[in-house]
Amino acid sequence: MAIRVSGLASGMDIDSIVKQLMDAERLPLNKLKQKKQILEWKRDDYRSMNTLLTDFRSKVLNMKLSSSYGAKQTSSSNESYVTATASSSASTASYQLSNVTKLATSASLTTVNKLSASADSKISTSSSLLSMNSQFANAITWAEGSVETAKFTATGSTVELPLAEGTTLLDRPISIKVAGKALKADEYTINNGIITFTNTPEVNAAIEVNYVTDKKVEKISLAEGATSFTLSKKAIAENSLTINGQAVTIDANNTFTAGSLSGKIDFATGQVTLNSAVDAAAEITVAYKQKYTAMDVETTTSKGAMQETFLFSADQSMSNVISKINSSKLGVTMFYDANSDSLSVTRTETGSFEANDIQFGQSDLTKALQLDTARYQAGTDAEFTLNGITTTRSSNNFMIDGVTFNLKQTFSGAVNIGITSDTTAVYDNIKSFVDSYNTLISEITKKTGEERKRDYQPLSDEEREGLTEAQAEKWDNIAKAGWLRNDATLRSVLTSMRQSMSNTVSTATGTFKTLSSIGITTTANYLDGGKLEINETKLKQALEDDPESVQALFASAEGIASKLQANITEATDKLKAKAGNAFSTNATFTIGRDLSDVESRITRFEDKLLNIEDRYYAQFTAMEKAIQNANSQSSYLSSYFSS
Repeated sequence: MAIRVSGLASGMDIDSIVKQLMDAERLPLNKLKQKKQILEWKRDDYRSMNTLLTDFRSKVLNMKLSSSYGAKQTSSSNESYVTATASSSASTASYQLSNVTKLATSASLTTVNKLSASADSKISTSSSLLSMNSQFANAITWAEGSVETAKFTATGSTVELPLAEGTTLLDRPISIKVAGKALKADEYTINNGIITFTNTPEVNAAIEVNYVTDKKVEKISLAEGATSFTLSKKAIAENSLTINGQAVTIDANNTFTAGSLSGKIDFATGQVTLNSAVDAAAEITVAYKQKYTAMDVETTTSKGAMQETFLFSADQSMSNVISKINSSKLGVTMFYDANSDSLSVTRTETGSFEANDIQFGQSDLTKALQLDTARYQAGTDAEFTLNGITTTRSSNNFMIDGVTFNLKQTFSGAVNIGITSDTTAVYDNIKSFVDSYNTLISEITKKTGEERKRDYQPLSDEEREGLTEAQAEKWDNIAKAGWLRNDATLRSVLTSMRQSMSNTVSTATGTFKTLSSIGITTTANYLDGGKLEINETKLKQALEDDPESVQALFASAEGIASKLQANITEATDKLKAKAGNAFSTNATFTIGRDLSDVESRITRFEDKLLNIEDRYYAQFTAMEKAIQNANSQSSYLSSYFSS
């Protein structure tokens, strides 16, 4: 950059003069920026039109689906007994449903004995099982170990459990789930912590293993000055604690001494409080066991036999037990009623499956929940007569030939169910389609008919600075309009869609082969641009008289929907070639390539302007130096002659 001297010798405002000169030089740059802005406006307008066409194409595709014409309505002579709904695949028909002697019910287990030892001190579902153990009528005898969970993403036929050094995997209990389904014992083998699946899981399937080791071993870092630390597990088994390999004797007050460490442990929370601060940072190895219990559950569902093993550490609550059971794939719902101090387990599906299709294995938790003596109530199938045929279903909601029946109560009489075409629903579908078409026609006609205000060009940066925000916005709105006026692609798609709507459909069957024959015609006002209007009475009558023919008019191989789809696809492809979409790079569409070219020219011109500006300042600097030299010589001569 040239050294810039600002009129010290000449007294001229050099910066102002250079600015005026550069304003003149910058005019071509402003033209380029205006061209870039116009290209961006055109691109955005084309994309907006393309979005409208794409949205309408999805409605056109819906008109090719049989569900758009096959809507059915149902009637029941006694809805307090039976209701029904029908899919588009259902046939027009009538059914007589009678002699509903049984409704489908779910199998259930209900406790006979109270869960709590005392009616005055009932168990709390939110408190830990450990703290509630003395309040159970049947207390839990805790197993000891460390309950662990490992999760994997399947990559082959084996996974290896991350067993900590010095720990041993217990053979039982263990729960292995692949893609949420619990595996049976014959579906895997375990050797030294390596699980081998009988059937290799699908790649990337989620695997979850809940297992127990003989103890928990963890390294704990104690910072200098530390006065406490917390074990990662809770519900610690008394007299199971070792520190640095040495057994720790704990007295009745839960205090201990282990080498230089002494303090107190809270077995329920795993919190260890030291009697004195640690002198220097150290790492200790702590081993211990936690209290836990396990429970096996087997059920039978419509998908077959299910079984799962659940592991619960003693710090978990009864709410945790209920939640795990209910969120499993066993297909049951467990519920505890505190008022009656009773527990129930109900199958989520109705129907008669195998006898005793809800079974809890013998365990301390099963006994604590009184499920070992619970009363079993088998599920039942619904029994009824349909059109003279006595039959059964496992659910009170069942489908026959596209009709879903809903049994509400038993009865001995007969209920008539009628299935008829829902003319109103089909009419509404067609009307919605026509409304969408009219909206599209209106938007495209408006855009291609916008007047171009040639006096309103894109604002330059200097011009925008001279306007208020509201004035600039108003100017932009006027300047943006009209760039797609009489656009060939948009006018062409309008013409082709109008022709598709008005021409005879050669593949239509039955009575109707044109839209006008079913009451859909072009409006009389030519200014509407070819919008359609519906004669409601005529269209509904056509749907009553020959619904299949109306469907064929729209959805047959060469029907209106197929023609419109072809029209729109051709137009959207052309518009995308011109303007791309939000995910397109400039190099992939015409306007984008033009934009890249203009942006490159703008960059080169800005570099040129910098050089021109430097040249002007260099010239004025030279002038200033010459004037300064002349002034110096003049002063010298004046001084010389005056002397």
